[in-house]
Amino acid sequence: MIVTCAIALAWFATPWARIGWSAIAVPESYSTTFAWLDYAFLSYWAFEFLWAAVFGTLLTRTLRLRGAFWWSLFVGVGLGSSHFVFSRWHFAPDVRPAVYVWVYGQFVMPVVGAVVASWLVAKYWPRERQAVPNAA
Repeated sequence: MIVTCAIALAWFATPWARIGWSAIAVPESYSTTFAWLDYAFLSYWAFEFLWAAVFGTLLTRTLRLRGAFWWSLFVGVGLGSSHFVFSRWHFAPDVRPAVYVWVYGQFVMPVVGAVVASWLVAKYWPRERQAVPNAA
């Protein structure tokens, strides 16, 4: 039930969260001395990482299974895959290689965010073990 709710929330809420993030956190004009650095894409990477980390954290904290890590990975792959399938990126023939890294990197960030968050939560915020009284 928890996994189904997480997948449904990820599927339906992600487009709205991306719109909100784009309106608030993505810079419209910027300048940089590094030709490869793109603050707008960096902001998208941060969103993808943090949004998937929320799901990784929720799944790891709420699931009682040892498979919470794998469910977090599954949701991260699902988020990244859905963004890739529904993306509308068209590249010019003379585009810089850094643009490919920025664009395709945003499809990998949900996987990284969900897995890293799940691992960190499992390691540093473990669930309390409930003691079962000894029946003997």
